Amino acid sequence: MSVARFSLGASASGLGSMDSTTLAGASAAVATMLNEIEDFSDSDLFGIVRESQNKKVRAQRAMNLRDIVSRGQEFVKLPTVEWTSTEDAARVMQIAALCSKAVYRKDPGQVVPQLLDYAIKDRHWIEPTRDGSGKAATLFEILRTDPSSQRKALVVAVRGSASSIDWLVNLNSDLSECSDLVVSTADHDLKQTSERLNCWFMVRGRVMGLTSVIQKLPESRLKPTLKVHRGFAQCARTIAPGLVNQMKVALNEGQTEDQEIEIVFTGHSAGGAVACLLFCYLLTSQVLDLPSKKPTLSCVTFGCPPLFNTDIDARLTRLYTGSNFLPGNMLAFVNYGDPIPRMDAAYATELARIWYCVGGGKCPPASEFEDFKPPKLRLYGLGQLVVLFEKELEVDKDGDEGGDEDGDGDGDGDEDEEEERVMACQLSHGDLEHQAWANVSAHRMNQYVKWITRIGDGSFNGRKDWADHR
Repeated sequence: MSVARFSLGASASGLGSMDSTTLAGASAAVATMLNEIEDFSDSDLFGIVRESQNKKVRAQRAMNLRDIVSRGQEFVKLPTVEWTSTEDAARVMQIAALCSKAVYRKDPGQVVPQLLDYAIKDRHWIEPTRDGSGKAATLFEILRTDPSSQRKALVVAVRGSASSIDWLVNLNSDLSECSDLVVSTADHDLKQTSERLNCWFMVRGRVMGLTSVIQKLPESRLKPTLKVHRGFAQCARTIAPGLVNQMKVALNEGQTEDQEIEIVFTGHSAGGAVACLLFCYLLTSQVLDLPSKKPTLSCVTFGCPPLFNTDIDARLTRLYTGSNFLPGNMLAFVNYGDPIPRMDAAYATELARIWYCVGGGKCPPASEFEDFKPPKLRLYGLGQLVVLFEKELEVDKDGDEGGDEDGDGDGDGDEDEEEERVMACQLSHGDLEHQAWANVSAHRMNQYVKWITRIGDGSFNGRKDWADHR
C-alpha cells in the first residue's frame, strides 16, 4: 500500500474580506472559550493550547456553561422518530467515521483506520496550506477483503479544526455566493422547464426561445441566492483541483465493468462542512470522466456546523436525475448536546457571553441567569440530521434486559448493572433550532466513532445486532 503526498498552493486571492463585527466578535470569543475547555477534543488528535488554568476549575466552568444553557430543556422533547438503515449502508458510515478520525493524524503514515472486512488499498494525502485556506484531506481507496466482492469505496475525508487558529477562520467569515462550487440548482430547473415549455410550444406550432420562457417563470424562480460560509468555500476551492485529479486516477485504475463504486465525502466538524461543498461540487459539475457503470455518491458528516443560507437537500436530490451518479446517502450525524451543529454566529455569541459570566475563581450560581433561549437558527447543514444519544437499560448479571423472564414483574435483579443503549433518531431543522446544547465534550470525534461503531454492528435503537433489525 502506498501513501502519496500532495501539497496545495495558497489561493491567490486568499480568504475573502471579513467585515462583520458580529461574526468577528463571536469568532474570537468562541475560539478562546473552546481553547480553555478541558476535553473539548482528543488531546492526541488536536493541537489546541489551553490557558494555564486549574484543570478542576476549567471542568467546573464547562459544566456550569452546559447546565445554564440547558436549563428549561426538560420541556423540549427528545426526537422519537427512529432512523433506520441497511447493514451495508451502516458499514459505509462506520468506515466514514473511522476515516474522519484517522485524517487528524499529522503523519499520513499513521492514517490507517481499522476496518472490519475491508482493506485499504491506497491513500492519497493532501497537505494543508500554511495560510489556512486549505485543510488537510485524504482520499482512501478501500476494497472488501472478500475476493469475490466487486465493491470499491473511495472515501474523501477532510480534517476538521486542528488548532484554535482554525476556529478563528471557521467562525470569522461572512456568507458568499458559490456558483463555482454548487452549480445553481435553479439554473438546472430553468433548463428543464425551458425544454418542457419549448417542446410544448413547438407542438402547438409556436417556436419560442428561452427569453420568452424566462418571462413566464415566477420571480422566485429567477432570483435564487444560494450563499455559503466564505471560509469553508475557500477551503473547498483550494482542495478541489488536486483532489479531482487523484480521484480520476483512482477511478480508472483496475476498473472492471462489474465493479460497484461508492464515493463518500466525509469529515468531522469544519472538515464535514468542507466535505459537503466538495460533494456538491462533484454532483453539480461534470469534472470527472466516470466509468460506464454509475458510481454511488454519498456525503456523511459528524458534528458538522451549519453553512448554507437555505435548505438545499431537495434541490440536490433532484440533481441526481440526469447526473453521472446514483443517489447515495446524505446524512449529518450529531451527538446530543454537541453545540457545533447549532453554531451560527448568533448562537456562538450567546455561548461566549455565558462562558465569560461563569468564569473566574468562583462561578456565580445558575439562579442568577435567565433561562437560555436559543436564537433562531439561520443557517442550514446538508443531509438528514440524525441525533445520537444514549439510554440506560437495567440488565441482570446474565445480560437479560429487565431480569423478568416469566413476565410477573418481580425479576431476579439482585446484581443489576447498567448498559448503554444507543439511540439514533431523525431530527429536523426546526427540532434542532429548539435545542440548547453546550456540552462541548459531545463534539469529540472519539464519541462519534464509538456510537457509529455500534450502528455499524446493528446495536442501536433497542436492537442487539442486525438480525434484530430484520
